[in-house]
Amino acid sequence: MWKRLVALALALRGDLLLLWAALRHPQCPRWLKLGTAALVLYVLLPFDLIPDFIPGIGVVDDIVIVTFGVRWLLKRLPSDWLAGVRRAPGL
Repeated sequence: MWKRLVALALALRGDLLLLWAALRHPQCPRWLKLGTAALVLYVLLPFDLIPDFIPGIGVVDDIVIVTFGVRWLLKRLPSDWLAGVRRAPGL
């Protein structure tokens, strides 16, 4: 589990900070919260598309799916709203 979380954090450094800031924004859309919750559940639940005990590719499927999911969610945000989130202090 920890190996998976560390690999995800390394793969998504800036995107996770941006997603966190977007989630904390007062005008955060509901679909962003639901999509983020779905990704968190996918990481935490023990069911995987490819089991983690398979060497090499067991963790890779999690990294690919969560990376794609986070970037897909961020691309769906309006660019002007996302620019405001990027300018927020603490990011």
